[in-house]
Amino acid sequence: MGPSSMNAEVKELIQEKLNEQEHTMMAEPRQESAEKTEADRVLAMQARAKQISHEAWVRRKDHETQLRQKLITEAKRDLLETLVQKQEEEALRMQDRSHQMFEWDNKKRMNIHHGHLV
Repeated sequence: MGPSSMNAEVKELIQEKLNEQEHTMMAEPRQESAEKTEADRVLAMQARAKQISHEAWVRRKDHETQLRQKLITEAKRDLLETLVQKQEEEALRMQDRSHQMFEWDNKKRMNIHHGHLV
């Protein structure tokens, strides 16, 4: 049962209570009905306050969930950017090492070839 169906049920109960108040006021003596009406009115106000506070709580929870999702998305994006940056740095380092090894191999071959010529 979702919040909207619960809200409908609560509204229906409040409406029934208000209808009962009207019938009670007409049927009972003035002083007793005033006391009961006041009690019913307070109960109805409390039920409405609970409903409103529940709705506010649901809205706050939804907002918190959305913020949490945004933060998670931003954190993932930051991690991905960091990972990509580290991979680029690693690729540059590997390229530099490969170039150094190529240069070393060329020098070695040149020295061997030069040694045979002399």
